[in-house]
Amino acid sequence: MSRRAKASQADGRPRMRLLLRHASRDFRLMWGGQALSLFGSQLTGLALPLAVLRFHGSAVDAGLVIAIRYLVTTAARLPAGAVADHLDRRRLMVAADTVRALAMLGISGLLLAGSLPMPVLIPLAAAEGAGTAFFSPAQAAALRHLVGPGDLTVALGLNQARGYTVTLVGPLFGGLLFAFAPWLPFVLDAATYVVSCLCVAAIRGALGGGTASQDPAMREAISGLRYVLRNRFLLTLTAWAALLNFATAGIGFGLVLVVGPGHGVGVGAAYSAVACAGIVGAMLAPGMLRLPAKAIIIGASVLTPLLCAAVAADPVPAVAIAGLSGITLLAPMIAVPFDSRVYAVVPDEWTGRVQGALFLVGGSIYPFGGVAMGALAQHGSPRLGYAVLTAVLAAVLALTVTPAFLQQLTEFDAAYRPAEPEPPHDDHEPRSVQPESAGPLGAH
Repeated sequence: MSRRAKASQADGRPRMRLLLRHASRDFRLMWGGQALSLFGSQLTGLALPLAVLRFHGSAVDAGLVIAIRYLVTTAARLPAGAVADHLDRRRLMVAADTVRALAMLGISGLLLAGSLPMPVLIPLAAAEGAGTAFFSPAQAAALRHLVGPGDLTVALGLNQARGYTVTLVGPLFGGLLFAFAPWLPFVLDAATYVVSCLCVAAIRGALGGGTASQDPAMREAISGLRYVLRNRFLLTLTAWAALLNFATAGIGFGLVLVVGPGHGVGVGAAYSAVACAGIVGAMLAPGMLRLPAKAIIIGASVLTPLLCAAVAADPVPAVAIAGLSGITLLAPMIAVPFDSRVYAVVPDEWTGRVQGALFLVGGSIYPFGGVAMGALAQHGSPRLGYAVLTAVLAAVLALTVTPAFLQQLTEFDAAYRPAEPEPPHDDHEPRSVQPESAGPLGAH
């Protein structure tokens, strides 16, 4: 990487604005289309269970729809990663968005007709989940074709900020639109999928994929998981991500219990504060890389269980909001360097399968974090729940200081640590779209 590319990592928030303003047309199309698509998903993420409750009056039915959608999404992760490597990624994302748009239009049609039969609703929700499973690894694998290595950490920070922003505003608008007309959030979600589809189709550059394979479909589906299992860094990363996701899900649900389930406005305000902290963290993360990544990540990994322990010691609303906001602020500073290293150690032709495996394993126990927190709070107290989650975060810290992680952080600093800036000059240095590769399968 050139000194000039390295120096670009240190600009922080101004660099983010410059990337959005001056990045390739293709990156802006992908980023903007996904911002709208994620916003639409936030609208229906709240509206779907509300619709089931309104038409069926059954919390069990509402939970069943959400659970089946989640299970379908999870089950499709591995085959979706293989497809993302062996089919043209642009066409795959267009097809996935088309399926998701049709599913949302189908649900809106049911609501407009005044009925919501479960035998029809469940397949539609499952189809939307499957579309998401196939879109996600293709989109993640395509990123390296949209920005050069010098802008990768900034692009990842922008993606994190995008996610927190739609989480901040999406559920609020989803609730308001559902109150006005139950079908409206689903129509708007379908429209955002159509816009995303058009944005992806309009991208001119190649997005990778299309590599031939003679292996059986099942072998291809699990090949990404085998790749992860053979690489010490990726294997440790999946365990690290799974535990961290479990803990953050439990901590987030604990906020509802501490603020009070009967105080909807207070819970909404608390989650808004947490989302704002995430946005700030995502904006700061690329600029923080002017410091050694090892120091940032280890420091953040130490502070995270300490913040959770503070909530366990005094689980009152103000402390819980401050603690979870602090954890959310630190999360992008940990995630961005690790995400960057995944792109560095995994060749492009394996990225879809590896991302599928990481999505599967890293998110496999996420839903159970809230269940564990609820059970611990019900049979003990929120204090007990936060104490157990503090222990989980301590385990995350232990994984962070393993040799496999520390070696990758050292290599990250060697590749991305800002150099002394050169005097400005008017060159037009071509950008490489292929980051360094760790070599053959199983290289550590």
